[in-house]
Amino acid sequence: MKTLLKVLIAVIGCASCQSREQEEISALLETIFEKKIARGDSIYLVQDAVLEWEGNEFEKNCNLFWLKELFNHAVPKSIDLSKIYTEKDIEHICLENAKPYKFLPNQLHPQISLVPKERIDKMITSLEENVKRGGPIYITEEMNKFTYYEKLSRPIFTKNYKYAIIYAQSVCFPDPCVGPKLVIYEKIEGVWKSLGGMNFYLV
Repeated sequence: MKTLLKVLIAVIGCASCQSREQEEISALLETIFEKKIARGDSIYLVQDAVLEWEGNEFEKNCNLFWLKELFNHAVPKSIDLSKIYTEKDIEHICLENAKPYKFLPNQLHPQISLVPKERIDKMITSLEENVKRGGPIYITEEMNKFTYYEKLSRPIFTKNYKYAIIYAQSVCFPDPCVGPKLVIYEKIEGVWKSLGGMNFYLV
């Protein structure tokens, strides 16, 4: 009976953690896209979180020292990451970043629509094959719908949901048009605010 009770408590606790993370992701996404939402823009977000961060050495140098150096060179007002993250936090970020993740419809503002990664990949493959054949480059109706879309990594939160780190990239099909960038957010009085970030193309 005691064992069953422990299992139930663990399951309920895990479900609670999951719902808290979903709530925080939803709030963070609204912060990330708040300007576009305010303008009334339609936002297309690739459903699969980005695993391979372009233009960086994250996988080979995933540690606090590398992250500190990265931000110190790229942010005008230097961020002391030692006051935000511990080595253990960075280990957590490294592990979580490598796990496949899909954004969920219930995390999204009504103006944000999810696009399956397979749909984007299919359009890119079609365009590349046409170029290889030497055919004329033209944008189909399907491609025209997604001439501008967003890609994000899974947001990684500190355990108390005080800070979040996320990789973001805007794409003007088929090429990146803004970013990619790595941004750290802090929750201040219940609202996510950008502390600063860096654009990998500027490093």
